[in-house]
Amino acid sequence: MSTPFGTKAETLYALSQKETHFTIPKSYYFSVVDWSNNQDIILENIEQKFDTKIIVRSSAKNEDLANNSCAGKYKSCLFVNPHDRDELVHAIKDVINSYEKNPYDQVLIQTMIEDVAVSGVIMTHNLEDGSPYYILNYDDMTGKTDSITGGKSIHKTVYIYRDFKDDSIQSRRVAAMLELAKELELLLNDALDIEFGLTHDGVMFLFQVRRISISHLWTLDIKEKIKKTLPDIENFIYKSNLQKDGILGDSTLFGVMPDWNPAELIGVVPRQLSCSLFRELVTKSIWREAREDMGYRSLPPVELMATIVGRPYIDVRTSFNSFLPGFLDDNISKKLVNAWLDRLKNNPEYHDKVEFEIVQTVYDLNFEEEFNKRYENILSKKEQNLYKDALLKLTNSVLDLGEQSTLLLSLNKVENLDLLQKKRTFCWSKKDSSEILDEVSKLITECKEFGTLPFSIIARHAFIAESILRSIIIKGAITDDRVENFKRSLNTVSSDFVSDAIAVFEKKLEKDVFMKKYGHLRPGTYDILSLRYCDMDNLFDDVILNRLNSLKDPFSFTKEEEGAINRLLKKAGIVSTDSSRLLQYMQKAIIGREYSKFVYTKNISDLLEGLAHWGQYYNLSREDLSYLSIEDILKTELPNDKNNHFFNLSKLGKSKVLLSQEVKLGYLIKEVDDVYVVPVHRSSPNFITRRRAEGKTVYLNSKSKEALSVVDKIVCIENADPGFDWIFAKGIKGLITKYGGANSHMAIRCAEFGLPAAIGVGDQLFDSLFKKNILVELNCADNVIRPIA
Repeated sequence: MSTPFGTKAETLYALSQKETHFTIPKSYYFSVVDWSNNQDIILENIEQKFDTKIIVRSSAKNEDLANNSCAGKYKSCLFVNPHDRDELVHAIKDVINSYEKNPYDQVLIQTMIEDVAVSGVIMTHNLEDGSPYYILNYDDMTGKTDSITGGKSIHKTVYIYRDFKDDSIQSRRVAAMLELAKELELLLNDALDIEFGLTHDGVMFLFQVRRISISHLWTLDIKEKIKKTLPDIENFIYKSNLQKDGILGDSTLFGVMPDWNPAELIGVVPRQLSCSLFRELVTKSIWREAREDMGYRSLPPVELMATIVGRPYIDVRTSFNSFLPGFLDDNISKKLVNAWLDRLKNNPEYHDKVEFEIVQTVYDLNFEEEFNKRYENILSKKEQNLYKDALLKLTNSVLDLGEQSTLLLSLNKVENLDLLQKKRTFCWSKKDSSEILDEVSKLITECKEFGTLPFSIIARHAFIAESILRSIIIKGAITDDRVENFKRSLNTVSSDFVSDAIAVFEKKLEKDVFMKKYGHLRPGTYDILSLRYCDMDNLFDDVILNRLNSLKDPFSFTKEEEGAINRLLKKAGIVSTDSSRLLQYMQKAIIGREYSKFVYTKNISDLLEGLAHWGQYYNLSREDLSYLSIEDILKTELPNDKNNHFFNLSKLGKSKVLLSQEVKLGYLIKEVDDVYVVPVHRSSPNFITRRRAEGKTVYLNSKSKEALSVVDKIVCIENADPGFDWIFAKGIKGLITKYGGANSHMAIRCAEFGLPAAIGVGDQLFDSLFKKNILVELNCADNVIRPIA
């Protein structure tokens, strides 16, 4: 028979009368009316019962009810001396005064447990939707018992599928948490919210247990849906880790941020239209064609991105193969790929920094020292020299700004696309449905040839420029401050945008002229639900004439820097450039990367608007369209009843997205066990500039209906998309993104403007900052980001 729930105190007392594997701290409770009538007796009882510090807790009648928890509503007082009457009375009155005047509310006194190794909260189901996971939210750093419930720490969170395999739990502490949850479920027979503390000598204390009050809102079939889905995911991960023809490496990993960063560009759970467009324009074939054109390894027709229950993941083994120099021996190449994979498995915090911390994609000026530090004894001396020679040959080729420069040829292609765009106008409303789809198909083909393919090449050059720049700093030829000055000297599309926005604000530029150039931008590049700039009514509100619009100071190397860099280039064997041409190369690559993305996204924006007009022929809203893949839309053979056909497909797509949200998967999947044990994304932020900012946070997303007021705020966004460039004209103090790498779009923007930023902070830190509109310190010089109040 299950233990009945009462108040917090009554439930703990009932559990204390049973034989259990957990311990309930020594407790004593009384009602408010008892306190009014028998205060002295109660104080004497407390003094006699407790020898050490106590916690005075709420136990109100309206707490912990089946449909209402009132969690955190009432006061608790920690570390109270039970033998100091004034302190004790003050604490009890503080708790009672936080109540709503019910005389039968209770006060719970417990021994304060101080030898705590781990404290936290366990949910026996996912709170939002009831999906069948244990959610362990714990602090194993501070030793405090209220660090989770009080929101006072950056903690760890793990999702564990309820029917997990015992051998998938490798942590004894996590195993102890799960044992506590399972035992309480047997005793209480309900979905539970559990507060616990585990001491250093392994004693598990139960501080509180209550029903999850919103369980009546959960979907009833969610458990069965996930139970059917996880074996398919497990099978996919197993098969993906087998050997693959034409792809070197013994196994693989899947990540949301390595390489093309789908989490940053389309989100962790994108809808079908945005995901399928990203696949068609980039990850299906363009990504590998671009690298092969630059001299990297030629790969079979494999795709870079896999969708696992609708979630986009990069196949890391395939990605790493594409970073090998062309014609490098297979045996050497395989050793390198396996070493790179092992380093990422052992250092998952590098998942958004693979091209700086895992794979050396260019022979920079610190190549040998870095390689020997990371991969000592992976290759023989002869093999290492062969790898060095192959990478050096590739590097000399890509840095050469001659007629065959892939950087210059790609920039020319983008300029051609820019000219094509300026010559055409669309009047979608005058086209029938088939004409619209013909035009959409042309825009996709054009975007791949003149947009995403050259952009992929230019972006790779920008990564190479950043790698070489970092190695010059390491070698002491230039300082961090000088590099910051260099990046601030770059005049990118974003600089033009800020200048033009201010010109519109000052009535020096017509709004129509501005919108013709920038109106296609949207915060979600691939998202049909994301507003274009030309659809935002208040884009020019709060434009600030500030330092972001200051004139750019031209940058050049000093004579000393030129000499030092030239000596380093010569010593490394880089003969295709010198310090002057290298500076020109870096400027062209970084500025060109931002320009080319600005241009090709216009094709995407235009085709999304075309699809919105096409949808009107079938009574499909933008919302409906977002759940259709581009393949479904462009199919030539369709049933006669097209309206119902597309509506049903959209409805099916929506159910798949809902399942994607309900299934919990991690940011890096290394093995089959990761399907069942899922750590929440914790990341090492990429700090941009060496500046400090302090301010309140404001959260923006790609579907915001207007450009919100961000003046003097630290802006928090999930995806670092160019469609958010409007924030740089609004006097923001700093930027924090959930996803993004050291060389991502927003990282470059912030470096250009000298704006302090933390790019790619991860789920937990990001969520703790933006949800509370709190005051935050962002100190990039000291690599610190923390709430102040």
